[in-house]
Amino acid sequence: MSVKDAINWRKAVKSYINKPISEEDLNAIIEAGRLAPSAYGVEPVKVVAIKSDDAKKAILPAVLEGNHKKINTAPVTLVLLAANGEYASDTEFLTERFSRWLPSEMVNGYVQAVQGVINGAVDANSFSDHQTYIAAGFITLQAADLQIGSNVMTGFDPQALEKILAKYDVLDKNRYHPTLLISLGYYDTNEPMVAFPRTRISHDDFAQEI
Repeated sequence: MSVKDAINWRKAVKSYINKPISEEDLNAIIEAGRLAPSAYGVEPVKVVAIKSDDAKKAILPAVLEGNHKKINTAPVTLVLLAANGEYASDTEFLTERFSRWLPSEMVNGYVQAVQGVINGAVDANSFSDHQTYIAAGFITLQAADLQIGSNVMTGFDPQALEKILAKYDVLDKNRYHPTLLISLGYYDTNEPMVAFPRTRISHDDFAQEI
């Protein structure tokens, strides 16, 4: 499938059939998020894959009711985590990241520059939050290439979800916070919304040149 075909194939559907996603396909989807562009190469994004019925049930109280059906029927729901501003700008964290590819004499200056960017923002968390949106785009595109449906959700209580994930020992609240949920699965063709056309504004309405 071409990139254009994958983009045109994908649309948000609210329900999935009872069919598991293979480990190979799930790993490919997560890998697309891992390889997504990241500002300055900081990579402040992590992913938690929710697969068990127990974990699905546990997160529902933190999620808006309108999203419950997606999570209940999807074989996998990904939680995208973003590094807290304080952690993303931590000297040790950034030094580890930049030492992988920068000459040693350049690391300290680069760390200080990126700390200025993160700490200079109105909301220090916004630097990492934006990176999760980029990863989400790559994740949903890779899923579409495999003809696996996806639905991106922001309708949840971040603080409540943090507490639940912390109980499963997959989130350190001092370092990361949840920003997005992405349900993954095979579309239920009996779902009424499958038949709806996917509409978008025109190219001229979307883009301008100067």
